[in-house]
Amino acid sequence: MPASPSPDVQGISSWLDAATPWQADNGVLVQTIAERQRPDYLLAALAAELRESRFPKDLFDECAEILGLEHSAQLVRSVTPTNPNMRRGYFGEMIAARCLQEFDGCWILVQKPSFAITPNQSLPGTDVLAACVDNGQITSLIITEAKVRTARDRNVLLRAAQQAISDSQNEYAPMIGFVLRRLYESDKEAFGLFLDYLNRRRVGTADDFQYVYLVLERGAWAAHDVSDLDEICPLPSGFRVSVVEIENLAQLVGQSYAWIGMVVDEHDDE
Repeated sequence: MPASPSPDVQGISSWLDAATPWQADNGVLVQTIAERQRPDYLLAALAAELRESRFPKDLFDECAEILGLEHSAQLVRSVTPTNPNMRRGYFGEMIAARCLQEFDGCWILVQKPSFAITPNQSLPGTDVLAACVDNGQITSLIITEAKVRTARDRNVLLRAAQQAISDSQNEYAPMIGFVLRRLYESDKEAFGLFLDYLNRRRVGTADDFQYVYLVLERGAWAAHDVSDLDEICPLPSGFRVSVVEIENLAQLVGQSYAWIGMVVDEHDDE
């Protein structure tokens, strides 16, 4: 079935607290997500999730049996981003995906970062494609654009919203075909559910929604920023902005990637 959190990764709901969305005057749904006290396991959990999106644990374990731990660790490092901007971008997509899973109960249809060939490759298309599911049926797709900022950027929300809406204007945007092909290759059950959804959307009995996730340094967000979206109103029905505020965000991103090596080295004790 579609991607779920790595089995050795602790959930983020004990670290982040999602408030009930409220509706702004222009119709935008706004959800704020704030830090609780950071649990002791946080860096290891974030590192494991970042590693999982590039080089899954099961793959690492099989490689380690044949190639040995050090050579398998080299493989992980070969696909781990080194560019600071790329690291932040993939970190933001990971946070958005985990929030959609844990707070909204969504499926993540494909782990997009796993298809990067080079460590600092920027992949085109929708950042995160999630599915809302009820009684084993996909009821809607969530087209998600994620942005990370470690300093205040008043324009980031408008740019992200424009991108999310643009991704939705083409009924068969490239990301739809990409996900369809990946599910056909790897998960025929999920492929059937996704194809059934696309058919229901075609005849007008199912709808997509657009979300923006802003992963920001604490204090870099102001509630009135949502008024910047007035220039692209009317916005699509159900449009939501989720703001994740994290203290010392740049440091946390750097530490999380530094921990990837430690997570790999933990296999020495197994």
